Amino acid sequence: MANQNLLFIAFIIIASFGLSFFQYYKAVFNKEKTAYLFLFLRTITYSILGILLLNLSIEQKNTEITNKELVLAVDNSNSISALADTTKVKKWVDLFLKDKELNEKFKIIPFQFGKHFTTLKELDFQDQETNLASVFTESKELVSDEEIPLILLSDGNPTFGSDVAFERNSTKFDVYPVVLGDTIQYFDSKIDQVNVNSYAFLNNKFPIETFVSYKGKQDFKTRIELKENGRLIDQKEVNFTSNQPTKRIQFEVLADEVGVKTFQIELLPNTDEKQTENNLQELAIEVVDESTKILILTSFLHPDLAVLKKSIESNQQREVEILPIQNYAGNLEGVNLLIFYQPTSSFSSVFNQMNQSEIPHIVITGKQTDYSFLNRIQNDFIKQISSSTEEYYPSFNEDFSTYQQEDIYSDAFPPLEDVFGSVELLNPASVLFYQKIQSIETKEPMLFFVTQDGVRRSYLLGEQLWRWRATSYLQENNSFETFDSFINNWIGYLSLNQKKSRLIVDAKSFYKTQQSAKIKATLFDQNYQLDKNSSLFIKFIDEENSTREFPMLFTNQNFEFNLDALDAGDYTY
Repeated sequence: MANQNLLFIAFIIIASFGLSFFQYYKAVFNKEKTAYLFLFLRTITYSILGILLLNLSIEQKNTEITNKELVLAVDNSNSISALADTTKVKKWVDLFLKDKELNEKFKIIPFQFGKHFTTLKELDFQDQETNLASVFTESKELVSDEEIPLILLSDGNPTFGSDVAFERNSTKFDVYPVVLGDTIQYFDSKIDQVNVNSYAFLNNKFPIETFVSYKGKQDFKTRIELKENGRLIDQKEVNFTSNQPTKRIQFEVLADEVGVKTFQIELLPNTDEKQTENNLQELAIEVVDESTKILILTSFLHPDLAVLKKSIESNQQREVEILPIQNYAGNLEGVNLLIFYQPTSSFSSVFNQMNQSEIPHIVITGKQTDYSFLNRIQNDFIKQISSSTEEYYPSFNEDFSTYQQEDIYSDAFPPLEDVFGSVELLNPASVLFYQKIQSIETKEPMLFFVTQDGVRRSYLLGEQLWRWRATSYLQENNSFETFDSFINNWIGYLSLNQKKSRLIVDAKSFYKTQQSAKIKATLFDQNYQLDKNSSLFIKFIDEENSTREFPMLFTNQNFEFNLDALDAGDYTY
């Protein structure tokens, strides 16, 4: 291409000279003094213009030799010091970093990992946790090219983090592992996972679900023990085989006293097991008192009242008192929930008293209900008044989302009886059951909920609730459990404490020292908007009544405090 450009330049110069000579040939033949000067200048001018029109380009090639990157990742967890010679590990790292031939070929980028993934500084093998997957997730963000070699020095035992195989397959690293420690596979049984709720209700049984497994070629029979503060409270036999190396064990424990209860689950190891630390797990739950006092006020006796009392008191934490309205003395002290059964004008004083005390309540209507009074005393709905009655079948609302509730055989339920008339809602309501007349869907509410100024209330338009419980008994093969659960869900939602807290804290009752432990808190202002500008502090009081106070760091919509700053022990905060 360069030779072709030179030919073009030569042609342009010759053509420029020829054109210039054509313009000045008379002056040249007449031998005028300035003719040769003008001929030369004109040739130069035409040559420059021609070369510019040729649009020549100059290419310059620079060659730079750069070494390909090589990632060196070293495990800095304390399991290395337990299984390998740390002095030798440090020497191997020095050999990699100082090897002349290796450094001539590669740009070595050293990292260390354990709880965190950082640049290699000084190996002390003190990290309590190992996030092996971070080697791949972090490295691909820090190096310029994923298609590079990665030398991994580790014992291969992660304690937390995402799946290592998945993260490895999502990168293009050429991995060269160097296994540290003993590579012999020993017989090992362990507790993989324990599932338990953070809270349990007093006098209720709560489950503790445990998953255990083992590695080995021989069948293994042992037992798993559940202890509370060192006292054995339950145990089960566990039989492992090569075909069934995993087992699911469930304990049921009675929450017999309020407060934090600490438990230890231990899978008794085989005498040949080298690693027994994974055979023990500790956990804690908080037992709370859910006791609720419910007062039912009625204008007359009805089988529905007995059904309500039996279903509600199937939860031992709930106490029900049925009181004729004429015997009500005006005392609502200690009452958590009111139920008005078919109210009449004689309920006027208790309605006014309830509104002042903001006690959640349920109104159940029927053929004896005084709807003139009810339409006047509340502002949630209005029902047209007539002298006739109607049978209303329930129709379950699939879109109900106020709380978790499945349909309980509503298609098989007999109808409830109430005064005939349409229902108009005056406030936003969440409907669980709609009314259905014969097979016609009315989309008018039968059982619905209203929340106003933080107070919850509910309405059931219809009597003969006892028929539903009897039908549920037949549908459930002689069991009231499903219907009683439905009633207790209804009662439980209404009887919860309705006061909003501006401070919401996410904390467990029990943390292991080797785990990453944080207490999180969300703070709202007076209008319940997220408050990012305030400062939040957390104060700890230990067993010796000494106090320590720390500021909480605001990150990602939450205030956080890392419990690594505290020694192991019992604290209130």
